[in-house]
Amino acid sequence: MQDWSDSSFETQMQAAQKRQELHPLLAGCPTCEQKPWISVFFDGTGNNGEIDADKKKWSNIYRLFQGHADDQTRGIFPIYIPGPGTPLSVSNAGWLSKLRDSGALGGGFGLGMDARMDKAFKLFSRNLADCQRVSRIDIAIFGFSRGATLARAWINLLLKECIWEKGKPHWRMLNAKNGVSAEICIRYVGLFDTVESVGMVAKNWSPSQCMTLPNVVERCVHYVSAHELRGAFPLTTVADAAGAPPGEERVWPGMHSDVGGGYRPNEQGRFDTLSRLPLNAMRLDAYLAGVPFLSPAELKGNMVENKHVFDYFEYDAELKNLYDHYKSQISDASSDLDRTIISHMKLYYGWMKLRQDGDIDSLYGKVREERADLAKELENELSDQRKYLRKIPFENLSRKENVEWARLKISDFRKYREKLESARETYGKNFRPYELNSRQLTYWDAWEKSVVPDEKITKFFDFYVHDSRAGFTFNSGDYLEPREVLERKVCSVEPARRGKQIAASNIGVDHQ
Repeated sequence: MQDWSDSSFETQMQAAQKRQELHPLLAGCPTCEQKPWISVFFDGTGNNGEIDADKKKWSNIYRLFQGHADDQTRGIFPIYIPGPGTPLSVSNAGWLSKLRDSGALGGGFGLGMDARMDKAFKLFSRNLADCQRVSRIDIAIFGFSRGATLARAWINLLLKECIWEKGKPHWRMLNAKNGVSAEICIRYVGLFDTVESVGMVAKNWSPSQCMTLPNVVERCVHYVSAHELRGAFPLTTVADAAGAPPGEERVWPGMHSDVGGGYRPNEQGRFDTLSRLPLNAMRLDAYLAGVPFLSPAELKGNMVENKHVFDYFEYDAELKNLYDHYKSQISDASSDLDRTIISHMKLYYGWMKLRQDGDIDSLYGKVREERADLAKELENELSDQRKYLRKIPFENLSRKENVEWARLKISDFRKYREKLESARETYGKNFRPYELNSRQLTYWDAWEKSVVPDEKITKFFDFYVHDSRAGFTFNSGDYLEPREVLERKVCSVEPARRGKQIAASNIGVDHQ
């Protein structure tokens, strides 16, 4: 099943009318005035549609790209940019490009970011060169993980290259209808779990690109992972208060790649279909906003060369049933991002409590059968997982002492002196309580207040939600440490002077 017909007939008709207004060329002639549509898809770290084909672990960005209309005669151009840490060109890469796009440097240290934005610009300009009498350029941008970082930066770089007339950006081009420039309209920005930092241990990476989405964006949708806890994957929210574009920031269950896609089938003994829910939601929302995605009927027909694209969006009724039940159990969903995530974490912590005393091997056992050469690595992962889960009760005692210490008032210090001495006897003289911040206390409370979930919630986590920490080095209390959320201040977009080329490295960002 796919999300498409859920919308009312009236809504579908409105969407069709909007598409007709945005793409008059569909009903016109290719030699008349043109209003081209260009959609740019920035894939996530380590995601590359061509390379990922063998393992069938395509990200949602690549799936959306494949499901987008592609017709030069009608002025519709999709552009796909492979993720950092993968080759920009699989077939023809020199040694410098291979080094830049390697998993260690491209994926770990963010090399190749400017090269990807440059490639997007080259393809953008090349597609526009094929048009004539251009009066307007409609644009949509999509991104996942650090590809979402690239998407947000690319928008600002694009606008800095524009000239501005009556408060609207215009792209300089000789083949414009007026021979000077054509108006740019950023119709849609679709993001999956923006991650700005790089590397296994890097935090608060200071990129040269501006992350703030300007208010000329007509609609922005940002899908956020509820259960991602890796310390080097802080979320960069789009909720910047003043100046934020219209749209929504929606929390979805699962880890980073459960939202943006990229898990292979049967990875960690789980289905890879959870990410199809945000995938379908994004496609439908963008379609209703005018983005020329093909309908399921068109995908199943003769509109695409790859007849498997239809299957890229498919998920089964059982997943939908489990997800609907899961969603009904979110007790404190609100416009506040932290409160909503905590509601999801309570269910996750309840499942962890249920499973930590069980056989953890059963959660990952199927992975052993996938590839024999991964057996040793997998066993190490399972060993680390078992050791960590067995340590949780012990570590929670230590953390509980710290929670009480964080809440301690000066006037009550004497009451807690005995507890402090007891803690030192238990954990050693080097025990030093630290002050937890309000978010850490909130996550601790979520753990304490979580209850064992019902059968449907348990099945949902058992079979669909992955563990992004599997195979990573565990630190004490990682599962109880909140994911960092970065906020960007509003970034002014100033028009470029005529003839001046602005490099990606010149775009600034305010981290204060």
